[in-house]
Amino acid sequence: MNCKLLMLGVLLVLTACGGKKEQKSEDNGVNKHTEEYILQRIDTIYKTVGKATVDAEGNRVDYIASDFNRDSAYCSQRYYALMQQALEVCEKTGEVLYDYDHWVCGQDFSEDWSYKVKKIYQVTDSTALVDLTIHNFNDKETTIALRFERDDWYIDDFCPSEDGEDDKAYLRRVIQQGEEAQGAELTFDNMAGIYDDEKQESRFCLMSDGTATWGMIGSLNFTEYTYRISGNTICLKPKDVDSEEDCYKYDPKTRTLKNEQGSVYYRQEE
Repeated sequence: MNCKLLMLGVLLVLTACGGKKEQKSEDNGVNKHTEEYILQRIDTIYKTVGKATVDAEGNRVDYIASDFNRDSAYCSQRYYALMQQALEVCEKTGEVLYDYDHWVCGQDFSEDWSYKVKKIYQVTDSTALVDLTIHNFNDKETTIALRFERDDWYIDDFCPSEDGEDDKAYLRRVIQQGEEAQGAELTFDNMAGIYDDEKQESRFCLMSDGTATWGMIGSLNFTEYTYRISGNTICLKPKDVDSEEDCYKYDPKTRTLKNEQGSVYYRQEE
């Protein structure tokens, strides 16, 4: 009797385990990890790329003018969060995050823009890779990485590659560079150096004691200055002269000082 009860218990456990496995891979009878379903999901994501749509009032809306946020709708949460963080950095630095549309794979798109799925592979419970052929004036081969979250597939990266030159790597680099530029406090010590103008005709020499000189390159005559630092701005004032300050913003990426009049001085390698 005890053996029969034991066997019955084992059968119940095995049945329960089998039921859980089936529930994990299917949703309302649809297995979302099959190639057939992933093809349908890619079509949902890409079918209106490069195409005009119609708004609620029946008016034609060109793709370029559409306010539909495709990144928010079809990208993974972590990819979209990275993009938003990089956009915030670019707003502060004045840089452009993307000079192209990663959906159409170009800065512009042709009227006959289209896509074709070449291959779906490396499908796991949470990830998959898809090779695409994008026709935008001509055929281009590209790859997208998918992530399964929120009960569906979302694009987790564009052009993933072994060398790391994918979109997420680029976004992380933009964020890191922005944080480094923002976090690097300007001091007399780290700003001391030689700065030549664009034509290499005049030169500023900033000293670590808060003084500076300006003169024409090759000339023995120069003007003495004092300078102060406020954030990323350096303001110079002629020594012992009652005059207004001449202020320059420092850009650590280009290693330049630039004032409101457009004068630019480049920091020289030491």
